[in-house]
Amino acid sequence: MTVIVRKKYQIFVSSTYTDMLAERQAAVEAILAAGHIPAGMELFCAGDESQLEAIKRWIDDSDVYVLLLGGRYGTIESRTGRSYTEIEYDYAVSRGKPHFALLLSEAAIQAKVRGMGGGAALEISAPKKLAAFRKKITRKIVRFVEDAKDVRIHLPHAIADLRSRHSLVARGASPGYPNGYVKYENANGQGVNPSTGQTVPNTQSHYPMGP
Repeated sequence: MTVIVRKKYQIFVSSTYTDMLAERQAAVEAILAAGHIPAGMELFCAGDESQLEAIKRWIDDSDVYVLLLGGRYGTIESRTGRSYTEIEYDYAVSRGKPHFALLLSEAAIQAKVRGMGGGAALEISAPKKLAAFRKKITRKIVRFVEDAKDVRIHLPHAIADLRSRHSLVARGASPGYPNGYVKYENANGQGVNPSTGQTVPNTQSHYPMGP
C-alpha cells in the first residue's frame, strides 16, 4: 500500500510592499498551490508587541524565509538605520533559517518604473543602502526574475531545493497541533497508520511533531 506523507512548511515572505504587490500575491499563490502555509506582513495585527518583535516571532515560527526584492529599499527603522526588509533578512540568516531570494532584474525594475512612475518603483531616498543590500544578497545563491509569472515558476523549485539541502520538518496547521503534524494517506486519500499500513479514520492519521 502506498503511503503519502503530506508535508507543510510555513514560509515567511519578505518584501517591500506597494511596488511588489503583484510578486507577493504570486508568491502566496505559489506557496498555497504547493500545499504550504504563507506568512508575512499581511498577517500582522495591532497589539502590545512592537513591529520588530512581531516580525521576529513570525520568522522564528516559520520554516523557510523568502525574500522578494525589487527597486525599493523599504521603510527604514529609526534605531538601526536599516529597512525592515533588510532587518528581516539579517534576522532570518542569523537564526539559521533556510532561505532564498528572488530579485527583480534591472530590466524588470525599469519596466516597473515606466509602469508605476519613478517614486513608486525606484529607490530615491536611500539608493546606496539598497545597492549595498542587493550586493549582500547576491553573495549567496539568488534567482533573478522578470515578473510575477517568474515568481510562480521559480518559487516552488526553490522550496524543493531547500528541502533537499536542509532537514525541514513537516508541519500542519491545525488546532491541537502547536508544533505541526505529519498526515499519512494512501493513494485514495484515506488515512493510514504508518506502522501497520491499515486504513484509519482521517482524524486518527495525524501524528504531532515534537517541539
